[in-house]
Amino acid sequence: MGQYWVPVCLDLNQKIEPHDYGGGAKIMEHSWLHITFIRSLAGILMKDGPWYKKHIAWVGDYTDYDIKLTAKCKECVEKKIKFECPYFVKAIVGECNGTYQQYYRGAKKINPKEPNKIKLPINHYILNHTKKLFVNTSKCPVEEESKIYGIKWIIYPLSLLTATSNGKGGGDYHGANMEFVGSWMGDKISIQKNEPKIFKELKPNFTEMGGIQ
Repeated sequence: MGQYWVPVCLDLNQKIEPHDYGGGAKIMEHSWLHITFIRSLAGILMKDGPWYKKHIAWVGDYTDYDIKLTAKCKECVEKKIKFECPYFVKAIVGECNGTYQQYYRGAKKINPKEPNKIKLPINHYILNHTKKLFVNTSKCPVEEESKIYGIKWIIYPLSLLTATSNGKGGGDYHGANMEFVGSWMGDKISIQKNEPKIFKELKPNFTEMGGIQ
């Protein structure tokens, strides 16, 4: 069966539903650079936006309870240790068991508006402040099928980089460079128009059918 996904801000216990923007809930139905859902999400990750430099994850409804929010969550849940929980974990609805699953079901839904092209151009930069990495969307490959449909279909890498449980359901990503999928899960993310000076560039080059560079 298909796995359904929502992007979540762990700090604020908020999520955005792709259905509210006319998109499908499966990750490869809504992970495209030009669509309203993705642009609306990107807008609130920019400076002065509510999700700017917050901990972000794309949470699937097949996310296992053993996928922990932090390295210490497993020990805490099993009562082996007791430690001061990060503030974004405290935002979970209900009793904390240290997993992403509660965010999928319990986070509060918000509906941000799509920013205009001046505020957020199609080509922009996705920053990971935890790992000091960035992705330049202008360098993401265009899908081969774009030649057929006449539209530049480009996978938006943030969904796959922050995915919690890719590969467990229909509609998940099974394309190139799988080693990067989930590598940014729960990290601090922001988006900006200009290339960052200090961060190192990452080129995940996600593509389903082969890409046009």
